[in-house]
Amino acid sequence: MANTRRLLTWYLRSPKDMDAGDDVDQGFYLRGSADPVSINMFARTAPTGRALIVDIKADGVSLLDSRTRGTLPAGLTSHRSSNVATVKAPAGAWVTLSLVQVGSGEPGRGVTVEMELTEATPN
Repeated sequence: MANTRRLLTWYLRSPKDMDAGDDVDQGFYLRGSADPVSINMFARTAPTGRALIVDIKADGVSLLDSRTRGTLPAGLTSHRSSNVATVKAPAGAWVTLSLVQVGSGEPGRGVTVEMELTEATPN
């Protein structure tokens, strides 16, 4: 079975309208089992006060542990977290993004979250 790189992308116009623990309305089905590789976060307006932190889940189970969640540090408009794989996502899983924390002064605006993964190509 061959592996391919896949990029899953979520866009959050304004995380201030969401609470920690909320899932973003958009998700993706995996064709094959997948290993997360990196999480890239970009914002038009940086979070202030606290970092913007996200979790990525497959069928409701976190693929990341607390040390490898996607993080956009306060004051930055881009950040890459690599070597994030802690759990392999099964084929057919529904992958979602949820908020763990938003900035306390400014939550961040125009946020794009990308998860790069290696996905097994189904036969």
